[in-house]
Amino acid sequence: MVFNRMQGSRPGSDSSFRLAQGDNSIMSTILETVAAERAPVRAGDDYVFATDCLYFDASSVAIRVAVSPRGERLTVSDDGNAIDRVIAMERRVPGYERTAKAVAARNGIQANAGVLFANPSCAEEIAVYISIVANASKELADRLKDASIARSYRDLTNEMIGRLDNWFPGIATRRNANILGVSNKVHSFDLEAILENQKTILIDEIRPRNVNTILAASFDVGRRSDIDLSMWAVYDPAIANDIGGPNLTLLASVARTISIDELTPDLLLRRA
Repeated sequence: MVFNRMQGSRPGSDSSFRLAQGDNSIMSTILETVAAERAPVRAGDDYVFATDCLYFDASSVAIRVAVSPRGERLTVSDDGNAIDRVIAMERRVPGYERTAKAVAARNGIQANAGVLFANPSCAEEIAVYISIVANASKELADRLKDASIARSYRDLTNEMIGRLDNWFPGIATRRNANILGVSNKVHSFDLEAILENQKTILIDEIRPRNVNTILAASFDVGRRSDIDLSMWAVYDPAIANDIGGPNLTLLASVARTISIDELTPDLLLRRA
């Protein structure tokens, strides 16, 4: 949702579900217990189960089941889907962490950064916790929707085009630029600009839900050595809290990450 947002408590001393055969046997036990009722979908090393619970938009509540690398911890999580449903409506959800913790406590589970989860002590408890977490996720989505606020975003890409035209008259710009990465995968950037010295500037606008996309694209394209690139990720300071400090720090490891209100032509040239 590193890009997996699964959360879990630290492993305890309870080894009741450590199986000598390893993760495959644990997951096999889980599938035998649960799959008869809910057909799972493989998601990397985890499984995602669709449930009969429905969010307010009629989408099914999906629950992720994960086994830690050494098999000492099971995690049943909504993977932050309750928050995602509200944010997908282009609405802000102030105080979502506090609300998530309250919903989690009422249902006897846990919450971290708005993600609801539980750590069953054995595989046989998975089916029960899938139901508990799914119902809690539905409740959380309903409560967040009721408390949400309509969001209006600045068009940072359009603002950047205007600024670049003023700073560097005649500069060539292109929206939705498709650039090939070293993995041979094509990535789309919000804006491409070519300076007089032929330096290519790639700019992405950061929104709360596109951090992983920008991270993957900047990392892949940034490793190309055959073109002179300067990678930037800009954000509206008004939504910095929604994006999250850790996410901005993570993005700064692969692109020059800055509030659009702090960006100047000198800074752009110095770091280009």
